[in-house]
Amino acid sequence: FRGSQDTDPLVLTPFCLLIGLSIPVWKRFGVFSVDIIKSRSATTFLYSVLPYAGVMTIGVGDACAALIGTSFGRVKLPGTHKTIEGLLGNIAGQALFMVLIGPYLKWGARGANDALVLGSVVVSTSLLEVYTQDIDNLIIPIYAVMCLCAL
Repeated sequence: FRGSQDTDPLVLTPFCLLIGLSIPVWKRFGVFSVDIIKSRSATTFLYSVLPYAGVMTIGVGDACAALIGTSFGRVKLPGTHKTIEGLLGNIAGQALFMVLIGPYLKWGARGANDALVLGSVVVSTSLLEVYTQDIDNLIIPIYAVMCLCAL
């Protein structure tokens, strides 16, 4: 697959997708230091979400945005070719993914707080996806991991 940013000798899109999906897993399982998240009051649930950040943002969110935006999109967002319907599809897809995987990840006793934090990550990554032109498959999962580690 060639993205609009790819040229003949160098095709970046598949590599960015692979690295973007891998970095959250590497972060969670110790390739990068996880002291930041361990030193804060992060819950076990938020810590367990880390390896799924790439799948949540790119695999589910971006795919839902593309499907819904191209099928039902009418209202363009300012400064882009993307639609509000696609943005809402991205948010809904990520939220549904977390609702479905939440019990597997043992949604904690602080469920309302975890949901608020995760909801803010979902909305912010969806907005970032709208306004990212190139290598979004790399930038958005990294941003999601940074948000989960910082909150």
